Amino acid sequence: MHDPHHNHALHLSALVSIFDIPLIVDSICQSLSAHDIQACPRVNRQWASIFKPYAWRTVNVSSIGVLTEDNIVTLLENKRWIRSLAVAAQHIEKISSLGLSSIQELTLYDENFGHTYKGDPVNVDAIICLIDNNKGVKSLEIELNWYNYVSKKLSPALLLAIGRHPSLIKLTWRVPKGIESSEFSQCLLHVCHDSILELVVVATRLYAQFDSLVAQDHAIGTRDFRFSLEDFGDHESDPEYITLRKRLEVPLGQWGPFSLRKLYVPTLFDTLPLLCNSPGLQHTTTNFALGRVGEITDVLAGLSHLRRLDFVSDYSDKDFFVMFERLCPLERIYVLDLEIPDHFTPIMSALASTSQDSLTLLGSDKESVLATDVVLALTVFPKLKEFDLGFIKIYAGGRGGGMEESEGDLDFNEKVIVEDWDPSQVYRPVGTIQDWWRRWTEAKVFMEDVWSVYKQEGKIRPMYMRFMYPIRAFMSREDVVAYTNHSGPWEGGRRTLTIEDAKRMLESGR
Repeated sequence: MHDPHHNHALHLSALVSIFDIPLIVDSICQSLSAHDIQACPRVNRQWASIFKPYAWRTVNVSSIGVLTEDNIVTLLENKRWIRSLAVAAQHIEKISSLGLSSIQELTLYDENFGHTYKGDPVNVDAIICLIDNNKGVKSLEIELNWYNYVSKKLSPALLLAIGRHPSLIKLTWRVPKGIESSEFSQCLLHVCHDSILELVVVATRLYAQFDSLVAQDHAIGTRDFRFSLEDFGDHESDPEYITLRKRLEVPLGQWGPFSLRKLYVPTLFDTLPLLCNSPGLQHTTTNFALGRVGEITDVLAGLSHLRRLDFVSDYSDKDFFVMFERLCPLERIYVLDLEIPDHFTPIMSALASTSQDSLTLLGSDKESVLATDVVLALTVFPKLKEFDLGFIKIYAGGRGGGMEESEGDLDFNEKVIVEDWDPSQVYRPVGTIQDWWRRWTEAKVFMEDVWSVYKQEGKIRPMYMRFMYPIRAFMSREDVVAYTNHSGPWEGGRRTLTIEDAKRMLESGR
């Protein structure tokens, strides 16, 4: 029997698309790359309407790009969709004037095209305005070059701005080496006390992090950046500063518990009181200064949620590694700056007693590790997925192209070299293509050694390696511009940089 109501219901259901359900669109976009999301609005008008908010969710205003009037109009038309914004230093002042107010993730950065590159300092008021206009910002990353700190106005203004944002839960700040004094650390911990869950502070050198090259115009003494409370001279009447001074009169141990889950700070910070006050800590770094090994070990052993530890050693006792036997099972650990040769093997043995079935990442300096250590780790830790040596990463399981398990000879091709920095790499050295080539040559020798030991041991499990220094990060500014504009050697539109490109730039002396 004909039921008109039933047909009407079927007709309505046919008009409903899966793209009309926001949760489904959200789920789809989570599995798409940024490039794919940008392509979706170009499919048809319906998709343009559906995917426009997602295409504009993440915006990067690069130093290579030019902010034309048309670009600015387009940004203003779509600013309500922007949630994640990265801005190169030279565009910060212009972007801060656009009234963006919906940003949840903000990155302010300089792009260093060479060790001699020096830009103009960013207007401090513009930086603070951009931060203050976005009351709901949850993540802030600051990576501005040293010349922004010469006036000593940036650090105090940023500290007070951070304190005005209770919504902030993640802070990453790369500061010039010399700023990270005890006064700076106390001020920073004060403004981060109530809300920050992840705090990462990296002290970067003022010049190339390669022994072969030190730029004269970057060779500025750390005394020029030393932070002190006197730098707050322009803010003495600000309520935030008055509150800060009162808090600093109270010892850190009496501030009450921190909410920190991740803590990564320079070794000059005295982290012991902070570790004692952060019971929920899951990831931290520590330095075993002589005479405090017992104290720090006791605190670390009491952190039941600890899953990652970055351990920096300047301690020469050959038996210090037994402390690892007291820790809870770890998933990720970095052991850096080992002073005594052959320390790494006993460290692995100590780790195996507590973390054999939990460890997924093991990291160290290449200088501290032998090829046999890498293969031994793949055998001892069955869940190990990654061995991180800084500019070399070795992955266990799966296939990633490039140099991986095969019956043939090793093939050092572009698949081995990453195209861009890994976001997890805390230290990103600055240098020229000559420095890149030297590291690449060193990496090839080590990877060959690892491969030789691996093949001798027989079939353990699949493994592949990566060289973690992208060619583009070491190109001259001229080559970056030519590459971006498809001009010169890249006139044909090739997008992937090759080893031959690196060799050509090396031979040209740029």
